[in-house]
Amino acid sequence: MRELWMYHDSVQLWTDSSLWLDYLTDAESVLGARITRLDKNDPVRRKVEKGESDKTAQFIVDFGKKEDSRWLFGKIGNLGITFSIHHHRSERSSPNDFPNTLIWYIPEKLLQTETMINRVVTLFQLGNERLRTFYGCADFIERIGKKKKETGAVNIEEELLGVFWLTYFDHRYRDMFGEEKVALLSNIITECPHRGFMVKLADSPIDMDERRSAEAEKILGAKTFVNPSERFSFKRPGEFALTFSQLRE
Repeated sequence: MRELWMYHDSVQLWTDSSLWLDYLTDAESVLGARITRLDKNDPVRRKVEKGESDKTAQFIVDFGKKEDSRWLFGKIGNLGITFSIHHHRSERSSPNDFPNTLIWYIPEKLLQTETMINRVVTLFQLGNERLRTFYGCADFIERIGKKKKETGAVNIEEELLGVFWLTYFDHRYRDMFGEEKVALLSNIITECPHRGFMVKLADSPIDMDERRSAEAEKILGAKTFVNPSERFSFKRPGEFALTFSQLRE
C-alpha cells in the first residue's frame, strides 16, 4: 500500500511524559481517532485502553536501566495510521549519533479528501511545534526514498534529505539560509512559531510536481540537500547543514 511518511527530527530531549501527554492528546483530536496500540515490539500487540493517556505518555519515557535509547511503535486503529518513535535518554554530542525521530505512516486512501489533507497538514505543524523539530518533511515514501544514498544512511549533520510536499525548518536553519533566500519562497511558505517556516509545494501530495522540490532546494542551497547521483559528496558536518551542537545552542 502506498504511504505518506511524515518525519520529525529533534535534538531536544523527549523524556518528559507531559510533552507526550499534550502532543498525543492533541494529535488524536486532529485525526479524530485515538491511539489503540503502543508497544516496544513490532508488530504491536500492547493495547491502549480508552482513558489511559497518562499511562501511554509515561510508557514512552520509561527507559530500562540499561537503555540509552527507546524504540516504540503505535497504531491509530480505525484509520490504519501507524507511527514510530525513536528517542534517547540524554543529549548526544558524538558525530555518529542520530536525532530523536518520530515518523507517521499514513495510507494514501486517507488522502482523497480536502478535510483529511488539512488534518495531515495540521498534524505536521503540531509536531513541529510541540516536539521542537529542527527539520521535518512529509511526502509519499517513494519520493523520499529517491533521496537515499547507495553508500548508506544520510548523515543529517552533513546534509538534509530534501524539500518535499511539506517541509519544515526551524529558526536556526532560517538563519543559516538567510532571509533573502527564504523570501524567494514566500508564496509557498507558512510562517510558524519561533521563526520556523513550513514549505508546502502543492495542495495535495497526490498533485505534487517533483520539479518543484528541485527548484526549492536550489533556492535554499542545493548542497544542503542530498544529491543521490553523487556517490561521494565529501561534505563536512556543519559545512552545509547544522550539527547537533549548533542546533542545541
